[in-house]
Amino acid sequence: MLRCLGADCEGWELTAEDRFCPHCGHGQFPVELRMFDALGQQTEVLSVGEARLAVTYLGRSGALELDNLRLPAWLRGVSPATAPLQPGQRVEMDFQVLDTAEEGLPGLVQLGESQLTIWSSPPASAQLDWQSDLLNPEQSLIRGRLRVTSGALWVDQLPAGWQCAESLPLVLSQRSRPILDLQAPAVTGAVEWRVGQLLLQSQLECRWAGQLQMPERLEWCLTSQPRLSVPLHSHQGAVEIERLDSSIPGLSARFPTVLEGRGHLEMELEGEGTPGLHWLDLVLRDGRSQRLLLDMVKPERTDYAGWLLIDLGSTTTTAALIDEQGRLTQLNLEGDSSCLPSGLAYFSECDPQPTALPGPNVVMEAKRHLGLPDFRFRLVLPSQEILERSPEEVLADYLEALWRRVGQTPLLAKKRLRRCCLAHPAAFSPRQIQLLRQAFLARLDCRLELICEPLAAAYDFLAGRAWPEREWRLLLYDFGGTTSDVALLKVDSRRSTMVTVEVEHVGGDRWFGGNDITALLAAHLEGERKAEAERLKREHSMRSLIDPEIEPKLRLSLPEGPVQPDLIVLSGLGSLYPLIPEWLQKRFPGVALERTAEPKHCVVLGARYHPEVVRSGPPRSLAPGSSWLAFPEQTGATVCTTRLGVKLMGERGARFHPLIHVGQSLPCTAELTPVSLLPGQNTLEVVENLGWENDYVLPDGSLNGQLVTLERLNLRISEGLDPALTVLRWALAADYRLLVRVEYSGRTVLEVGPFTLWPE
Repeated sequence: MLRCLGADCEGWELTAEDRFCPHCGHGQFPVELRMFDALGQQTEVLSVGEARLAVTYLGRSGALELDNLRLPAWLRGVSPATAPLQPGQRVEMDFQVLDTAEEGLPGLVQLGESQLTIWSSPPASAQLDWQSDLLNPEQSLIRGRLRVTSGALWVDQLPAGWQCAESLPLVLSQRSRPILDLQAPAVTGAVEWRVGQLLLQSQLECRWAGQLQMPERLEWCLTSQPRLSVPLHSHQGAVEIERLDSSIPGLSARFPTVLEGRGHLEMELEGEGTPGLHWLDLVLRDGRSQRLLLDMVKPERTDYAGWLLIDLGSTTTTAALIDEQGRLTQLNLEGDSSCLPSGLAYFSECDPQPTALPGPNVVMEAKRHLGLPDFRFRLVLPSQEILERSPEEVLADYLEALWRRVGQTPLLAKKRLRRCCLAHPAAFSPRQIQLLRQAFLARLDCRLELICEPLAAAYDFLAGRAWPEREWRLLLYDFGGTTSDVALLKVDSRRSTMVTVEVEHVGGDRWFGGNDITALLAAHLEGERKAEAERLKREHSMRSLIDPEIEPKLRLSLPEGPVQPDLIVLSGLGSLYPLIPEWLQKRFPGVALERTAEPKHCVVLGARYHPEVVRSGPPRSLAPGSSWLAFPEQTGATVCTTRLGVKLMGERGARFHPLIHVGQSLPCTAELTPVSLLPGQNTLEVVENLGWENDYVLPDGSLNGQLVTLERLNLRISEGLDPALTVLRWALAADYRLLVRVEYSGRTVLEVGPFTLWPE
């Protein structure tokens, strides 16, 4: 209950609705309190020293006694007591501030029903920050924040044109509220703002958003495009995308939160989707939005009767379609280009995208690392998130991205791909081929056939003309951006209208290609000139310097053993380097050398001659006078496509000892002697070497990650054996089943197997 403060009312009781006492006319809240600092400026934040309080009596009658003035403990009055105040009278009282604190000491000055909140504080410190969001070009204000870092701050007014949502004046303090949100005119430049005795300085930076360009209307075929990619383009600056509003149920979308230049809005549906006209709005953070009308259609989709042919290169990838009539169509996978970069960029908000540009979120040459044990790419996404992917996972992601692009081509708009022929390096081991197959089938529901790259290139070369009636050998040397592939083929053209082809040897090096020549050249350049390495390589201006380093690497790529071709055919863009044909002609003097007509596309073009592709359509004849290619049910002698051996200890540590080489005909046998075996358990590791280094510890001290243990055999020997009389024999079948036998003085002591090295 309120009581009247009039001297003659003796505390007459009032209600909250009574503004003035009905007996004496005295007001309930007749006092105005204002605090001033030592300089005479009105404030509610005081520092140690002098202060002054102005008391004004606003009542209409009676007198106001000042005896019941209450003060905080840190404020002491120094003025003598004053007489009661009459209506409308004002008095100023002097005080002394005794104490302060870094976070500010709150206090309350109260007289009757009137009160004033004040703070004792040393000189405050504060920070003025600005949020550099992209602004709508129509906006005129930018957001800022005033943060008190120590003490208390009295804010009574803002600079001209500034705004805040709070009523001024107010006090900012770490104890109560340390932050004040502001808006200031969006003009870039230095900012100064004096708040009491504090001078705040900062730099205001305004970034204006660009214009978002996107289609106004698109057709979405739900049968051929499970995902829709909408091209986006920010023109004259970046834009920030906040959300996607849509009337389509079950729609999920991924988009870049900040778009600079070109990007994509990726959408897919959970469920069947309803055909018809739908809308969606792409809402920007600055308040603008842009609408897209989607005409969703769902025509009948039938199986494509032909094949998709893919050359999955380490640098670029090409693809083609061959229909049931044998008509071939090369596909444009990147705008007007038939070559799609084989690098893959990963993002937080959208699917991985093929790219040719390296970066912390990009995997380059994933195929080169396929099969390395425990190898993983470590990626740093634009959001600074860390992502690890194995080579198999990267290839599966890339093939899925490639499949989406292929499915958007006009020929497949209403079709469903069911058959694919994929090319792979000739020197891929069965384990690597199996991993490649698993990566493909992990994402794609499709029948898959595989063909080695040089064999496909040779098919394209042979089918282009008529050949003399004889039996001869063709060496196909495919030198690409990061790998080299070699195949020695036995060609039988004794029947002029039909040519049969069998593989006799394979070779290659998946660790050396045209890009490695560029890297060798860059190592000889200094500073900024390293960027010129690719140009200098094409000009061949430093051949005398780097050719001696390249030639020893080329020797590793040829199949081991006697190789005597009648014709050498070069393919791959890397083979344009002059040393490649010169070295081959030096290695095989007198042997004619030719190039394929399409060095980059000959592999995907030749894949159409895969036996399964050929059997699904009519006989193929490309031009008058050319030959038909015939394929036996089996390719003849099977050849080994990897290096197999055992792990042995030597003077310098563990080493790989090869027993079966790349290009060796299967089935085959091998032996190792002398062999030191002790009575009891003896461990023998069957090893696959995916490179050319045999030491388990490389010269730089790192472990050789290209050595893969396939089997650990426990050989239990019951008797002592003289190493000079002990022989370890291998027998490897055409299906890579291995039999291991230990013989001593001509008799068999132990036999293990046969067992499959690469079980399905």
